[in-house]
Amino acid sequence: EHFPRFERRWSEHLAFWDGEVAGPYNDIAHFAHFLDEELFLHNQQDEVREALLLVEQLFNEGNQATRNLIGIGLIEDLQNITSHRRDGYATLTPYLPGTLRKVWDEVARMWAGHSSLADVVRSERTNSSDNAVAESYLRKVWRRLRAG
Repeated sequence: EHFPRFERRWSEHLAFWDGEVAGPYNDIAHFAHFLDEELFLHNQQDEVREALLLVEQLFNEGNQATRNLIGIGLIEDLQNITSHRRDGYATLTPYLPGTLRKVWDEVARMWAGHSSLADVVRSERTNSSDNAVAESYLRKVWRRLRAG
């Protein structure tokens, strides 16, 4: 609705999965690539800002599952996608509104010094080793954001 140019990419994604459920993290990865490849790399700054403002609204108003999807799914995907550029993922940070910038920085901090997801998981585990690590990961981000 907000991004008609995304419809083609979305239709191709649905066709690839041929009626199967791709899952929200696969779905959001396509939106991350759209933001980067069809908006950011084509100097569509207003649309990038508009998209990220909408994402920030969804993050702020969403439940924990929505915040996880945006933080672990979209933000982490965008960092990975843009990290291979000459200027790294810093090229996208000026477009991030307040809350998303804090999430971006927190995700980057959690990955600092780690070369794999297993490293991140090990460092983020709490004493209760059966916790869902992905969920605790974003809960920590959300608590830090609310604390200021």
